[in-house]
Amino acid sequence: MDPTGQLTTSLILLQNQITLQYDGYPGLKVLAPYSSEDARGLLKATIRDPEPIVFLENELLYGESFPISAEVLDSSFCLPIGKAKVEREGKDVTITTFSRMVGYAIKLRFLRRKGSVLRPLDRATINASVRNTSRLVTVEEGCPQHGVGAEICYRGKLHVS
Repeated sequence: MDPTGQLTTSLILLQNQITLQYDGYPGLKVLAPYSSEDARGLLKATIRDPEPIVFLENELLYGESFPISAEVLDSSFCLPIGKAKVEREGKDVTITTFSRMVGYAIKLRFLRRKGSVLRPLDRATINASVRNTSRLVTVEEGCPQHGVGAEICYRGKLHVS
């Protein structure tokens, strides 16, 4: 696990730069959970997965409180790696985000959220949603060019057009 966070680390080790650095290695999975549920389920999946995985936690989320259901507390609870988490179904716009930006997207009344998982991206879910809505918005802390959001936009345009 690698605690990250834009405001709490040195300028060289910003979360978006770490995310981009790890994302460039073929075969390496990069996870960046938002909620306690995401963290617990994805951490269990990380431990069970035989492949190499980098698990990034945003330090600014350490003080946040999240509701926990009885299902999440069950010892067998585990989330699949590579599957998008859809918060709300909608028909107007597809919103993709990860880590701390999920909270901002929800607070700003964005209707849909995909992906606490960076890599592998659940491209099938994102592409199907964009085909349905014809609109895609990405929300991230990273740089506008060469970032995770830029990759999602490129892939969406490539496979939906």
